[in-house]
Amino acid sequence: MKTILIIDDSEAFRDSTRAVLASAGMTVLAPKLTKKDLKSAFALEPREILVDMNLKTAKGKSFDPLPMMKDLRDNQKVSFENTRIWLISGLQVSAETASAWKREFKQTQDNTITKPVDPEVLKALLKSQTVEFNLPGDLKLFPLPLRVVDKIGFVQYTNEHWNKLPILKNTQPQDSDVKEN
Repeated sequence: MKTILIIDDSEAFRDSTRAVLASAGMTVLAPKLTKKDLKSAFALEPREILVDMNLKTAKGKSFDPLPMMKDLRDNQKVSFENTRIWLISGLQVSAETASAWKREFKQTQDNTITKPVDPEVLKALLKSQTVEFNLPGDLKLFPLPLRVVDKIGFVQYTNEHWNKLPILKNTQPQDSDVKEN
């Protein structure tokens, strides 16, 4: 059974989304935004994480989940290697924010989920886009960057060498590169 973690400050969103996804046979973790609760949820190794980009603390201050997730990965040794990360927001996620997530977590999906979320669409997305597979042990040791993408274009796996690749610069031809006949 697939485990999904919802990181959202709205209790109503967490509860309604949990009910819909649980009805589809998924295990859903929807903790409060406390370090203790989030750390406990990450310990259960969710395969999918839905992260709201406009979080607020209980005191109403903006809360950026990216530093927290980096800390969990770097200092708490939480592995996100086989976890897809979905950015969700009621507002448009900026290209800068999406790029920052992709730089840190290559498993961040290209599609941003926009609120209000149609629960049935979310359920279908998470069920239909999931590909369960086990890589042979030899591939995990492959010395070159490796990224596995499903037929629809969703990242399913990246190895440690892929995660060390520098960000590629824009490779589109410039006007000065185009010669006229």
